[in-house]
Amino acid sequence: NTTPPTVTSPGSGTITCTSPTATLTGVSAGNTMVWNGGALTNAANPATVSAAGTYTVTATSSLDGCTNTSTYTVTTSGTLPNISIAPVSNLNCLTTNVVLSGSSTTAGVSYQWTGGPSVNTYTVSVPATYTLTVTDNGTGCLAQQTITIAANTTPPNLSVGSPLTLTCVTTSGTIFASSTTSGATYSWAGTGITFGSTTTSPIVNSIGTYTVTVTDPANGCIATNTLVVSSNTAPPNVSIGNPLTLTCTTTNGSISATSTTTGTAFSWAGVGIVSGANTNTPAVNAAGTYTVTVTDPSNGCVNSATSVVTSNTTAPSLATNPSATINCGSTTALLSASSTTSGVTYLWNGAGVVSGASTSNATVNAAGTYTVTVTNPVNGCVNSATVNVTTTPGITASAGNDVTITSGASTTLTANGGNTYLWNTGQSTSSILVSPPVTTEYCVKVTGSNGCTDSACVRVLVDVECGELFVPNAFSPNNDGYNDVFRIKINPLCVVEMDLIVYDRWGEKMIEITDPTQYWDGSYKGKSLDNGVFVYTLKIKLSSSSEIITKSGNVSLLK
Repeated sequence: NTTPPTVTSPGSGTITCTSPTATLTGVSAGNTMVWNGGALTNAANPATVSAAGTYTVTATSSLDGCTNTSTYTVTTSGTLPNISIAPVSNLNCLTTNVVLSGSSTTAGVSYQWTGGPSVNTYTVSVPATYTLTVTDNGTGCLAQQTITIAANTTPPNLSVGSPLTLTCVTTSGTIFASSTTSGATYSWAGTGITFGSTTTSPIVNSIGTYTVTVTDPANGCIATNTLVVSSNTAPPNVSIGNPLTLTCTTTNGSISATSTTTGTAFSWAGVGIVSGANTNTPAVNAAGTYTVTVTDPSNGCVNSATSVVTSNTTAPSLATNPSATINCGSTTALLSASSTTSGVTYLWNGAGVVSGASTSNATVNAAGTYTVTVTNPVNGCVNSATVNVTTTPGITASAGNDVTITSGASTTLTANGGNTYLWNTGQSTSSILVSPPVTTEYCVKVTGSNGCTDSACVRVLVDVECGELFVPNAFSPNNDGYNDVFRIKINPLCVVEMDLIVYDRWGEKMIEITDPTQYWDGSYKGKSLDNGVFVYTLKIKLSSSSEIITKSGNVSLLK
């Protein structure tokens, strides 16, 4: 079914000054209708119009979608008065009101603003659409015109940066503001602005509240915000530790400073700092005034204090007898020292001090130079002096030169140099006859007429026939009188030192012998051992050559 629907309309209509609108009604039973033309676009049926023109109604079949049209002509009757509204600018933050001005070339008209005065001018401050009606007082015809007043009063976007804190190091700084509004201008107010008061980032040098005003040049609107500049200029606290006194024993020491301020850095200045100048406890080695500067790293602020180091290094006084003599009739001499310094201690040094080494009076028994040192326990300082001790001229003893004899022979030893003689053999003559079995040293004490004594020694070297060292490799402890024991064969007189050790095959020590006249009978812990092979080690020093001989080997026990 493609038959267009039937649609009709009134055909024509007239708009007059008193009837300024016409109603357009289309007729098409059961179908959808819309109007187009003039100010109408797919307007619903019926439609109302206020302007002359040709309007078309279109009917659409609800059955098959086929369409049909019909037209309607609207004409006007009578002359409408002329009307005009002068254009004006929109409202903004600078232009807070505008004057609307209407006019007409038609004579004898009156004016009426909707919601406003009955004159042709109307001052408004609110954005809206305003309608002016002009009425021809002679014909009653009227005309209307509207004007829309917009407003741009949006303030510019504004944000400020982080607050600024001034410190002892940062005595000035930059504060910031920003706006996404195009072309915005800036103006800062505050007591400490030194540069850039009309920029986004002025420089300030004092604490306070700073206000920034941002202006949008497009509409004159402003936005304000504040930024606080604070101050952190408190110096760190500092305290000095106990004073230091340098002495002769405490030649250097530590001075100290403390601060409860977190992270404080220390710096010391003074003539005697040897280490730790950048710590709170430097080491110093000279008296004087030391200054510490402490810095708070959080704000760069500093503080200082002083520590006075004193010195006590006065040596104690000391007086001594300059010299002393030991007579041959006396074996000792008394040395004396004194000091006016209270509480000093004494110490005598020398080869012959026999008593009183730590007192003011020392007894010595030998000639030489003796040193006394006095120490002041208060400051550890010392003083010293020397005393020269001499002896009366003595005697010189002689016992002759070393003598070599064969074993069993004898020789005469003669001493001289004094009046009386005493040998270590107990004999008291100047000459003695000796026949030592081995090399022996003989010493004599000689006494002169003045009581002075001296001594001398002489060796008698005995040439002993040692023979060859022999270590057997077997023995038979069966009590038959032949090879019943294990012993080394050497002249015992030739042995200076000896160490003979016998081990079983598991390394356990059976016996250790240090005397060349001793032997092993083949027993262990009181029990006779069975046949077996044993190991020996031998270390022996012979008097004939003074060499040390070492030997090792096996020895068989055979019964």
